[in-house]
Amino acid sequence: MHFRGGLFRKWGGGESHAFTDPVGRYRLTPSDTCAPDVDFCPPPIPAGATVDTAGLPLKGRTGDDYLQSHDFVDVSNYDGIAFWARRGPEGYDRVLVIVTDKFTSSRLARENETYCRRVRECHTTCLNDAPCTITNANSTMPVYRCFDPKEGPLPSISTDSLLDLMYPRCGVSACTSPNSYLDPDFDSKTCRPYTFPAADESGEYCWSEGDLPPPDRDSRCQDGWQRTVELTPDWKFHALPFEDFAQVGFGKRAPYMDLKSLDTIAFGSTMGWADVYIDNVTFYRRKK
Repeated sequence: MHFRGGLFRKWGGGESHAFTDPVGRYRLTPSDTCAPDVDFCPPPIPAGATVDTAGLPLKGRTGDDYLQSHDFVDVSNYDGIAFWARRGPEGYDRVLVIVTDKFTSSRLARENETYCRRVRECHTTCLNDAPCTITNANSTMPVYRCFDPKEGPLPSISTDSLLDLMYPRCGVSACTSPNSYLDPDFDSKTCRPYTFPAADESGEYCWSEGDLPPPDRDSRCQDGWQRTVELTPDWKFHALPFEDFAQVGFGKRAPYMDLKSLDTIAFGSTMGWADVYIDNVTFYRRKK
C-alpha cells in the first residue's frame, strides 16, 4: 500500500481497513463456526441471543437490522501486528499505527452507541468560500455541495467518499450520507452550532432539537489504540506488541484493549507531508 499527500494542516491523513472478512468469507453468518484452521473468528452467537460476543446488540436501536456490517475479529491468540514499511522522499519520518475495538470504534457503535458515543462535525457554509450549490436539481433527493458552477460542471466521480471529500456536502445536506453508506444516527439530523460547557470547543454538529447534545471528549468514540513507528527510506520490518499500544486521550477512556473485538486497522500521518509505503501486514504470535 502507498499513500501520499499534504500539506496536512489539521489532522493528517492515512488509510484504514475494516475486519469484515469472517462473515461471508470464512463463515456464512455470525452464528456459524469457522473452519478449525481459522483462529480469528469470534465464537458463534448462540440461538436466541440479543447481543454478540462483544456485548453489542444484534439489532439497531430502532429494532431493525443494521444497515452496515458490525463484524470484528478475535485476535486474542496473537501477540501483535507485523508489517514492512518505508517512507518516500517527500514524507515525514513517522507513521501512526492505529487499531480500534468495541470500546473505541465508531463503526461498531453505529446505531447502538453501546460503549462510546459518536459525533459528526458539519458545515452549513463552505470552508473554501465556494458557494453551497445544488448539484442534482432534477433528483428527488437533491444534494448541496461546496461547488462553484461558474468553473464548469461538477466532475463525474464514481467513488462516493472521494466525491464528498473533494466537494463536501453543505447547507441542508451537511448531515446526509451517500446511499452506499447510509448512517441513521445522523442522516436525519440538522447541522447546528454547539459550544461545550467547558467552552474549550465549539463548532457545528449534526444534532436536532430535543436530542442529547453532541458528546464531549470523555464520551466519544475513535480514540483508538496507537503506536508511532519511525520510517526510513529503506524497507524495515516492524513487529508491534499489542501491549505497547495506548490511547491518545481525545476520546472515551477504555478499560483495556479488547483483543476479542478488533474491527479496524489504520496507518496514518500527522500534520505535514505523507509519503508512506506499507506491505505484508499481518498479526503475529510467538506464543504456542
